[in-house]
Amino acid sequence: MNQASKAYAAVAATGLPTRRLEAAALSRCAADLLRAVETGPDEPALLVAALERNRHLWRIFLTCVQEPDCPLPADLQKGLTATGLFTLKRTAEICEAIHAREPKPLREMVEPLARLDRELAQGLEAPA
Repeated sequence: MNQASKAYAAVAATGLPTRRLEAAALSRCAADLLRAVETGPDEPALLVAALERNRHLWRIFLTCVQEPDCPLPADLQKGLTATGLFTLKRTAEICEAIHAREPKPLREMVEPLARLDRELAQGLEAPA
């Protein structure tokens, strides 16, 4: 079992159903991203930290959906992979803009990530 899978399994051992656990993690990341971007450019470390937490979560998801014994249907695995890759790419773009101190509209760059997290969390919280 790789490192990401071990971390995921350890957190899942808390007793919470996996879907609720995933939904809670995604909701927290979305809230952290929005709260950090609202602080503005004066506190870039807050945004970088929120982006790193979100990136870490998506790396875990990507690792899990790419494992041979993943129980999700192939189309869902493909969709989550595409979403995860988009998230990693957008996160890198935002971090580059922050470090270059470019006057890019960070809110417009961050909000799609938060929206994806929030919408996926809502889907996970819906009755199966």
